[in-house]
Amino acid sequence: MRAYSEDLRERVLTARDAGEPTRVVADRFAVSPAWVRRLVQRRRESGTDEVPAARTAPGRTRALAGREAEIVAAMNAETDRTVRQLKADLKLNCSAETLRRELRRLGFRYKKRR
Repeated sequence: MRAYSEDLRERVLTARDAGEPTRVVADRFAVSPAWVRRLVQRRRESGTDEVPAARTAPGRTRALAGREAEIVAAMNAETDRTVRQLKADLKLNCSAETLRRELRRLGFRYKKRR
């Protein structure tokens, strides 16, 4: 789910500051009452009148983070290499599918030479 826009957050906080109840504000802007309460709470905890930025989930770190340059160099050296060969040559501790996704993210596409 995408984060709510800064404009929406400003309008919600303005409505709450005007004294409208949380549920009324939530219904008017089609958001949950809990989100309105958390937004007001985050602004209060920050100690400023600024609109709190959208929070992002920490997520997982990529298994091959930091090894991009090594992977690119190995692929440029020998482009006909299979994913399993590349995984073995670089001694990567990940699945072949993870390496395949990383190669796609780095711009490498699979194309048969024969």
